[in-house]
Amino acid sequence: MDRKRIAAYLLTLVMVFALTACGGDLPAADDTNLTADELQEKIDGQIRQINEVMDGHGALWDGLFAQEEGAGGQVYAGSAISAYLQTLLDKYGDTLEDSDRKALDGDMEKIRGLEAELEALEAQYEKLQGGDAEAEPFPAFSGKDLDGNAVDSQSLFSGNTVTVVNFWFNTCPSCLAEMEDLNALHRQLQEKGGAVVGVNTDTLDGDEGQIAEAKRILEEKGTVYQNVWFASDSEAGQFAGQILGFPTTYVVDGQGRIVGQPIMGGIDNAAMMNLLQDQLNQVLGGKTGNR
Repeated sequence: MDRKRIAAYLLTLVMVFALTACGGDLPAADDTNLTADELQEKIDGQIRQINEVMDGHGALWDGLFAQEEGAGGQVYAGSAISAYLQTLLDKYGDTLEDSDRKALDGDMEKIRGLEAELEALEAQYEKLQGGDAEAEPFPAFSGKDLDGNAVDSQSLFSGNTVTVVNFWFNTCPSCLAEMEDLNALHRQLQEKGGAVVGVNTDTLDGDEGQIAEAKRILEEKGTVYQNVWFASDSEAGQFAGQILGFPTTYVVDGQGRIVGQPIMGGIDNAAMMNLLQDQLNQVLGGKTGNR
């Protein structure tokens, strides 16, 4: 059932790109000479490949979907496919045979690569349409960092040229796996007046036990960037509550505006890091560095 939802969402993407391409020639992520029809064909091909990857181990994926629905968890609702699937693997992967887990991990690598290309195409189109003019503001918040220091969104964002906001939680393996890369990115951004800021959703409302565990993890990982919490019933708290897959990362400019689309899934691979750097370049105008 959920695999059909995902296929339907991907079909919607095809229709959206088909409509937006009608105005003339659009550049692909890696070839600015493609016509609109050629670009549409490439998008269609990427989407078919994602469906084919999932169909290859459809029974295994359906088993994970069934466990999630049986536990009363969230079903797929049109977020990044790879983030949703990785969340299922993180939660229920230990119920799989080793060979089956290896097969689905292989699917994830393929899907992340295909999805990254789709997001790059979308970013190219938004850039052509002047997406910055309608940039959405990041939800306002007042809270504290994990050491108890007061923090608010206006001061935080205006004090940085760019801020990478990374949502994570304590028992998320994919979140922990990307911390080394986020640390390196934070150091690079500091040289340009920017920063990485973490939001651990377990710590919302100042949960002391979860804060202590988050601090232990951050110390163990050698994390140097600031992590903050705020009230779960605040605008930002409700925003965080709508995130389906973790980790999820947003780029925010110095005026508190969200740049581009959220990056859902770990950035501990070249494809996802390149997507993030493309968004950073929209604010900083140049590369932040290479992995």
